[in-house]
Amino acid sequence: MEVRIKSPASSANLGPCFDCAGIAFPLYNIVNVKNTDDGKVRVIIDEKGDVRTFDVDEKNIIFQSFKKFHEKTNTELRGYEVRVETYIPIARGLGSSASVIAGALIGANEINSKPLSKQDLIDIAASVEGHPDNTTPALTGGFVVASIENDGHVLYEKIDWCKDWKISVCIPDYKLLTELARSVLPKEIAFKDAVYNIQKSAQLITAITNKNADIMRSALQDRIHQPYREKLIPGMVDIIKSLRDEKNVLGCVLSGAGPTLAVITEGDNIDNVKQIVHKIWYDLDIKYQIMTFDPEEHGAAVI
Repeated sequence: MEVRIKSPASSANLGPCFDCAGIAFPLYNIVNVKNTDDGKVRVIIDEKGDVRTFDVDEKNIIFQSFKKFHEKTNTELRGYEVRVETYIPIARGLGSSASVIAGALIGANEINSKPLSKQDLIDIAASVEGHPDNTTPALTGGFVVASIENDGHVLYEKIDWCKDWKISVCIPDYKLLTELARSVLPKEIAFKDAVYNIQKSAQLITAITNKNADIMRSALQDRIHQPYREKLIPGMVDIIKSLRDEKNVLGCVLSGAGPTLAVITEGDNIDNVKQIVHKIWYDLDIKYQIMTFDPEEHGAAVI
């Protein structure tokens, strides 16, 4: 049996909500999953025609996804072949790994006659990735606030996004591995910075819930991850600073671990955003692309 799944990109953190909020975009990886008889987990990555095939083990997120699926269902791990057609740029802070995890789990669930609920898949996906802010919106769609509880259960809530607010992702043409982006974060943070982020996170959820642009402008600030990662992303500080006074811009934040920047605007006329980003990254000889989205509201699904 073979199953074909489209699984969306996502942007995590949105400034202050580190590891606890994310939003899905209508940009998809296509994940094809089929069962095999050899007991191995084989992965085929098709990145714009560059095709790589390899067997994977417990170090790989796809293998881990299948292993945890079968542990949850009390069944023996079987063989799978997974072909990933990658349309989400890899290592750009757009949830490409979460997209693949979501697709692999839905594929396994379909092939094995759907023994698990969506909540089960959400819990497994977060345990594989280690945090729920990309995997949960990848499976549910929309803007999601999520946490992993002490028992491993993911508690989450979708909040309707303001229809007038657009998200433009500015994607530079270089990769930034999540491992490197996490390695620069401090082991401890100052109490005042923790309080600041709690305040801004509360503002962010309030702004989105009430569709309040003024509060949103204040909320999209951070002191616990962006200041430490900005040195890895040339031009980031200047772009955020230059966009701050633009009337249609609610804020600019790092998308996930970066290097993509997410700009939230009122309305879809972003000519001023494009001009500012172009000037700063052109001067730094950085190639890039900009995509503007409404949220993807459904999450990964069989096609």
